[in-house]
Amino acid sequence: MDGKKSVSYIAYESEMVRQERINRRLWFLSIITLMVLLLTNSLWILKVVM
Repeated sequence: MDGKKSVSYIAYESEMVRQERINRRLWFLSIITLMVLLLTNSLWILKVVM
């Protein structure tokens, strides 16, 4: 088999599910971070203008 090891289907699927959860958390945190950044910048601009 050219030095390659086969990976069982269950191990592969469990790793894919794990990666999907990690990606979902990463997207969630990215969106929250962007929202907080926009909020703090808008509050800062309002403070400077007033």
